[in-house]
Amino acid sequence: MSWKTRDERPASPTGTYCPTCQESLPPWPIGQAVVHCDGRSAAFTRVQWKNRIHHGHRENPPCWHCGAPLGCDKCTGPITETLCTHCVAWATREAFLAHGPILDTEVMRHRRGGSRAMTLAEYPAEWQLPYRRLVAQDTPHPISPKAADVLATAGLPRPPAAASRR
Repeated sequence: MSWKTRDERPASPTGTYCPTCQESLPPWPIGQAVVHCDGRSAAFTRVQWKNRIHHGHRENPPCWHCGAPLGCDKCTGPITETLCTHCVAWATREAFLAHGPILDTEVMRHRRGGSRAMTLAEYPAEWQLPYRRLVAQDTPHPISPKAADVLATAGLPRPPAAASRR
């Protein structure tokens, strides 16, 4: 819906309107930006918002590699989970640092319909160095005694961290 002037539209109970489409919005956090999103995103999106106009709180930056739009926080979720379907790559620095490069095995390629995922060397150099530092300082996470028992009953060796807890 589009109105010629602000006075012609129905009054919003919350007093918040989208600056793009002038739609009256449900209760919106005070001081929070309103992002108009058309739902056409290259990122994996939540199905209920795919190709539907909606309003989010934060617009995602475009994909670093192909420049495709990545929607908003409402349709793609957290910035650390944003994956570009065009490039088969993590679309943001935060997502890359949280997950590392995407596996590119034959099985995973088959699941993606033959699309090859980007290797570590193909990501920007300024992302690779912090990722390599994170990997170098990463230590194995201790597992719970219950998980160690499950591994043992499955015939798998008990991890050293779990064995030292006993």
